[in-house]
Order: sequence, then structure tokens, then C-alpha cells
Amino acid sequence: MRLIITRMPVGTNTVETAVIQDEGRTVEMRLKGPEKPDVIGNVYVAKVENVAVHIGAAFVQILPGVRCYLQLNETGNAVFCSPRGNQTALRPGDEILVQVNKEAVRTKLPSVTCNISIPGRYLVLTTGSRIKGVSQKIHASDTARLKEWLAQKGDLPFGLIIRTNAVRAGISDLEDELDRLKAVYERMIRDAKSRTCFSLIYQAEPFYMEMMRSIPAEELQDILTDLPECYSSLSSYAERTGDPVKLSFYKDDLLPLYKLCSLETTVSEILNKKVWLKSGGFLVIESTEAFVSIDVNSGKFEGRKGREETYQKINLEAAAEIVRQIRLRNLSGIILVDFINTEIEENREQLFHILKEYLKNDSLKCKAIDITPLHIFEMTRKKTRRPLADEIRELM
Repeated sequence: MRLIITRMPVGTNTVETAVIQDEGRTVEMRLKGPEKPDVIGNVYVAKVENVAVHIGAAFVQILPGVRCYLQLNETGNAVFCSPRGNQTALRPGDEILVQVNKEAVRTKLPSVTCNISIPGRYLVLTTGSRIKGVSQKIHASDTARLKEWLAQKGDLPFGLIIRTNAVRAGISDLEDELDRLKAVYERMIRDAKSRTCFSLIYQAEPFYMEMMRSIPAEELQDILTDLPECYSSLSSYAERTGDPVKLSFYKDDLLPLYKLCSLETTVSEILNKKVWLKSGGFLVIESTEAFVSIDVNSGKFEGRKGREETYQKINLEAAAEIVRQIRLRNLSGIILVDFINTEIEENREQLFHILKEYLKNDSLKCKAIDITPLHIFEMTRKKTRRPLADEIRELM
């Protein structure tokens, strides 16, 4: 996989853009528009505005006038930054430490949590619990070694999760990163006690760093950028961590990087609800407030085999493209897929199994749920940001 970081025109704006390409095709894209700060991952001293026990939530402000939604079941390990006396329950006026974990989506407020996470290349430090664990994506043969290292850490004042990238990391790499994350955590807790309300306590790293970390180390072939500040930042990161990142600076006044990588075509693809398949079939993707619907059609496909084999071939091709599209467009929540109906139960089971395998490659948590009696495939994808098409339209 290749990570590309550049700037490109979108409508009347020029936006910072990062994309992940796999075998020349863009599978993920992120945009950072002008004058719009990226607050996902930031930690603030927030003020509780009111507590709505009947819906199990509180509403807090992270900045003057910026209201956020906080689930009460995520406040058990809250760090309070204001005097509370003998009070134990959350109350209006309290100042607490929160992290933004979902941005505003259409009519919904941004979401925050008291369960703070600090990500590294190999580890994630969490304050929500003191559980220590290993990513489920790590093969069982590597899990024992990593669990043994975790057990040697004894009791920690925070939780620790070993990421997939740790498979190829040495023990010294894990130790160094744990020391760095622990220092960040201790500084954050210390600063929270002395800073004023609405203070930014911890700023998440640039979005392209997050994308780099989402790619398994063994799959990241290189990073290409034409932005001097990004090249400098990534060079410093590689030097500090010893991460063997293959980083290149692109410079060509005649052919900008975004044109070389056909990113304008990718933007057009994201805005188009119809996606053609190589076989001649096509997808129709529509996003609503409640769910995302994806319809698979046979289109121009002219197979020489029987109908059942023809439909299964289109469905299998569609499954791979659907997983790419939901990641590329950042579609999330409930996703319903209407594949071409096949009569053979084994074909549906094969399709469901293959879809589950494809979803494992997504950097966000995805799950294939079930096949309904109407043969609709149900899946979910973790919601953190708005659909990319909404961001693009806002920039135009």
C-alpha cells in the first residue's frame, strides 16, 4: 500500500488530502478543509451543561458554544478538574476531561468520552479501564509472546492494547513506546488539574499520521508527499521512532501530485451514487439518515454460464467493491446490501463468508451481522466522521 499526502482543489477551496492506494486504486481518502480544525482525538477540559438521566447522557461544552454528547456509561473513570466536595454523580457545572471521538454528523452533535485513548504505532493507552489486551487481528502464534510482555508490566494506572503493527516490533520498541505514551498520559492528567475550562490538553497528531498507523507495517510500501511540512514531520517521526518508513518527496511543476494520482477522478467517483463493475454489473449506493443502502445489479453483464453461476460471479465481484466503497466514502452505521438473489443457499453462505473476510481489511471496526429472510445482507461500521461526500459538497 502507498500513502500519498498532497493538496488539491475541491470546488473553490484547496484542501490538504491524504489517500491510501492499494495496487494503484484509492481505498481511503481524507480531506482537511481550510479554516476547519480537526478535533477528533483532541482532549479538552469540558464543562457539563446539563445531565439527562432519562436518556443516559450529559451535554457538555468543549469550547464556548460547542455542545457535545456524552454517554453517562462512559464517565466511570472521569477525571474531574474542578472541586466537587462529597458529590459522586455528574452534575451541571462540573469540569471534566473528555476526548472527542465522533464529529457532528448531519443533525447529531459531536460525541465525546471520558475513556481517553492515546494511540502509538504499536500500542494504545486507554483510561477507560485497566484491561491489557492484544488485537484480535494478531495471529495466535504471535499472541503468546506479546501477552507475556504485557504480563510483565504488572499493575498499571491505565489500560494497554497491543496493535497489529506490534507483530514485527522488538521488545525494546514496545518499551520505548510505552514510556512515551505513559509520559503523555501523566502530563495530561497533571495539566488537567491546573488548566482553565475549555483548555486543549492534548492535541491529536495530524490525520495523515493516523492513516499511516492504520496500515500494517508490512503492507506500507512507501509514503509520497509534495508538502515540505509533511515531509519534515514524517522524517522527524521516523528518526524519533526508528520506524523504517520509505519516504519520498515529489516535485514536478508540470504534473502536480494530485493529478498524477488521479485524485480528481476519485472525488467524482465518491459523489456518484452509481459504481460500475468490470463485469458490466453496477452498484447503486444511497445514504440516508438511518442507514446506507447498496443495491447490486447485473447491468451489462453477459455471462455464458447458467444464471446461478452468473449472478454469483457478479455478487462476488460486488462484495470486494462494496467493501472498498464504504471505506473510500467513509460510510458507517447500519449498511444494508441487496445482492442479486441466488436460489442456492450455499452460494449465499459463501458470499457472506467472503464479505466478512474482506471487512477485516478495513481500518475501522466492521461487522457482517446476518442475512435477513428477504436475503438482505446486514453489516455495521463504526461511525467517527461524516460521510466523505458530505465534506466534499460542503467545500464546493
